[in-house]
Amino acid sequence: MKPKIAAFGLGLLCLIALYVPGARTQRTEAQAEAKALDRLVHLTRSTETQVGKGKHRFRLEGPNLCRKAEAEGDSKLTVRVVKIWNQTVSAYAAEEPIGCNYDLQSLPIAADSTDTHFRLHLGEIGIAPAWASSKVNAGPIPDWRSLLHPLLAILIAVLFSRVVLGLGLAILLGALVASDGAPVSAIMLLFTEAKGALFSQWSGWILVFTCSLIAMVSLMRLNGGMAGLVHLLSRRVQSRRDAETATATLGFGLFFDDYANTVVVGSTMGSVSDRFGSSRAKLAYIVDSTSAPLAGFALLSTWIGYEVGLLGSQCQALGLDLNGYALFLESLGFRLYCLLALILVWVSVRSGREMGPMLSAQRAAFKNVASGKGAELETTGANSPSPQVSRALLPLAVTFMGILSLFVYKAVLAGIDVHLFSLRGLREILMADDQSLGFVTLDIASILGLSGLFGLILSILLTSASKQPNQRQLRTQIRAIADGLKEVRPAIEILLLAWVLGAMTSTVGTGAYLEALLGDTIHPGLLPAVTFLLAATIAFSTGTSFGTMGILIPIILPLAAGIGDISLLIICSAAILDGAIFGDHCSPLSDTTILSSLASQCPLDEHVRTQIPYALLAMAVALCVGYLPAGMGWYGPWVAIPLGTLVLIGSYWFFSQPVEIDASKPDATPEPTGSHPT
Repeated sequence: MKPKIAAFGLGLLCLIALYVPGARTQRTEAQAEAKALDRLVHLTRSTETQVGKGKHRFRLEGPNLCRKAEAEGDSKLTVRVVKIWNQTVSAYAAEEPIGCNYDLQSLPIAADSTDTHFRLHLGEIGIAPAWASSKVNAGPIPDWRSLLHPLLAILIAVLFSRVVLGLGLAILLGALVASDGAPVSAIMLLFTEAKGALFSQWSGWILVFTCSLIAMVSLMRLNGGMAGLVHLLSRRVQSRRDAETATATLGFGLFFDDYANTVVVGSTMGSVSDRFGSSRAKLAYIVDSTSAPLAGFALLSTWIGYEVGLLGSQCQALGLDLNGYALFLESLGFRLYCLLALILVWVSVRSGREMGPMLSAQRAAFKNVASGKGAELETTGANSPSPQVSRALLPLAVTFMGILSLFVYKAVLAGIDVHLFSLRGLREILMADDQSLGFVTLDIASILGLSGLFGLILSILLTSASKQPNQRQLRTQIRAIADGLKEVRPAIEILLLAWVLGAMTSTVGTGAYLEALLGDTIHPGLLPAVTFLLAATIAFSTGTSFGTMGILIPIILPLAAGIGDISLLIICSAAILDGAIFGDHCSPLSDTTILSSLASQCPLDEHVRTQIPYALLAMAVALCVGYLPAGMGWYGPWVAIPLGTLVLIGSYWFFSQPVEIDASKPDATPEPTGSHPT
């Protein structure tokens, strides 16, 4: 009861803060138009600068500047100088139209400045790339109150272990913030955001995929498939270290998608972890650390299309010789957080050492096995099904092949020549445009959902073909699936609430406020480090890596190009992607964090609490050994990577301790009680 009272107290304080007078202003229609023009400034490579008073001449460059004028049949463009000062807006027309130089793909501009800080925007015709988004609604301007609701959710989740309560209160508070404290408007906004977040095709298919995998694993437990898988792994897995190594290896094998990695590995390796004294918290850490950090870093994954798309847009807008994929490849050497987080997984697995709350969790699991209290869920006994490893491997194989086949089919529908055995061919398959297939649009979510259903159907057929009458009964199968879904119901509730909170956070403008608060002009050499911290802060506060990338890439990359050279832009690209993935990796609001705890059957608060020290260690080393010195130009990735690895291992050894109390036997895991499956 006390945690609930404290949580409601925090919510009440946040609600009182919402109504502190004089801290929140309304954006008028004119200010909304000015903000939209400001966004187009970044997207069209316009100039934001500080100069002295008087007349100044600029030149806007880029391949998109003249195209629309040519299509309109008019080569004369007007230019407006838009000033934004203390939330007031004024616009001035140029003295005469300016001609567009089609050969140089550039546009000279002459402007008369009466203020030292102004922005230029192409007027009436509105030159902008097709992908430019310039819509800004009138309403409350984001301020410090936009931080209240994510902070409330994080504090209640971490301090009081009341995740559902924290998310619910945060959603309500976010609706009030977005509606400027008007209760009726807040309720209407709440229903609108919930409908958009929960009833979209993407969220629906992700739920189908997640529930299909959980149901599949439940049937594997019923029909002996899981017992057979444990028996197969037990032939080589003889210790806790071996069990964790097998988990990490499977996680690396499913590098192509973070959702598939999280649900498949977490669901299938839980019994092996229990049997050999590895805690569910350690399982969730391995699962989470080989999902987003690996999928966002891999050359071929479901993430790369989004990342390359954002980078490619800026390459085009900035007139760079690189395309989006080339910039992604150039930045790989500076993706230090992802690389170090993956290295830390292997260091912790193979060393037999842990640190922070994870050490206590691992020792508790070790003592349970040593005392004979470890779980024996999948071993054979008098009432246990006989081990049949094919009943586990076949549904998983069908799920995996379904994912690959549907990606290939989508590429064929898009008119792409399929080359499965070349890196470029696989990249084109993964990056193919979404295609319509009758009742469904083939995108990442639907491909995962359909593939999960394929595997579930096969699992049902295999169970129905069992020789044991109780397994063939439909009632027994439905009960097993219902029990499996019941076990993870709280986590599914958290996932649904997190989606609604993410939509509300976007509406409130939390990310935009953090960017404005922390993203002031700085020394060029410090920009990568500040960018990394900014991306990490936004992603941790909002729980979305994709949203963080979408906010910062159109803002930071033009800034890096303006104050530095191409190397600074490359490092900043890596810093944005890695900082966003850090937040996705360890934020309690992140869907992959929630899915990791769900699939591994580890309480969300325990997963976050035990994982954060590892994520923070990798983050600190990446920042101090990587982004800060690399941004200052002291050395490049060939020094940063080995140096960072050495510092990471040394730091981990300093802060960690052996799990076994007898340190002279670092892997002396006792043989679990009970017979091995035969």
